[in-house]
Amino acid sequence: MIKDYQVVSFKKIVVTKESEALTIIKESTSAEIFDKKLKDAGTNGEDAGIVTKNSTLDDNLKSQLSQLSAVNKDGVYSEAIKLSDDSYAVLYLYNTDHKNTDELINKLTSDGDVQKEIEGIYLKKYNFKVNDSKIKDAIKKLSSEYIE
Repeated sequence: MIKDYQVVSFKKIVVTKESEALTIIKESTSAEIFDKKLKDAGTNGEDAGIVTKNSTLDDNLKSQLSQLSAVNKDGVYSEAIKLSDDSYAVLYLYNTDHKNTDELINKLTSDGDVQKEIEGIYLKKYNFKVNDSKIKDAIKKLSSEYIE
């Protein structure tokens, strides 16, 4: 599910010029330095927490999620991401080992698409069968993933 839903945890600083973004990337050699820059950025900085491909994000940032979710080391992402409003985002990726299982479970189960998929897998695995045709039709309307 982590790979399929492109799960990433990041902090973000948004700047107007690419040169500013590249400077932040170059100078942010530790989490502490990035956090100070994040605090200094005020409303242009945020800890986005755990995001997935279903999260509300800038389209350009969302298109980068598959690459971001493949990173396996915490730290500043090596590229500035140009956003749709022509500003630039600098990201600090964290929890790249995905060992924060309680937070991940909470985030993924609050996503309706993930929830349906997981429930479908569970019901198929344990051979969930419905004999009443009206109930079966009602369940199929909810999701074709639940029963065959």
